Amino acid sequence: MPDGFAGRYEVLEDCGSGRRTWPTDMKLRIVAESHAPGVMVSEVARRHRLMPSQVTTWRRLHREGKLGPALAPASPMFVPLMLEDPEHFKSAPGSTTNPEPRAAERIEIEAGGVVIRLGFSTPAARIAEIAVALREGRS
Repeated sequence: MPDGFAGRYEVLEDCGSGRRTWPTDMKLRIVAESHAPGVMVSEVARRHRLMPSQVTTWRRLHREGKLGPALAPASPMFVPLMLEDPEHFKSAPGSTTNPEPRAAERIEIEAGGVVIRLGFSTPAARIAEIAVALREGRS
């Protein structure tokens, strides 16, 4: 610290004992805010001067129905589909079916460091189930 700069400090106003009570409707608003797409729990906690673990606890209680009405299950979200060269997917005349699909002939789902590879013959319902399970695993 030759220049005397010690870093960033955040000063919080004195709240007495340090314990606050939150009305249930405010907890539900904070939980809903934390579920918005692209929002991080730590950002929501910081805005409301809470510890992230407190928001996470409220999210768990809400999921279990102990904080208020449970969230309606969200419909599966879809991502854009990108195809490489459509000519690449056409098989050559007289060729036999290869039991191991090439990389371009399978569907890959990546989430949270996990890669799932499925053949094109995988039913759409099964792909949707996998996508929902991956999304629920992140919450």
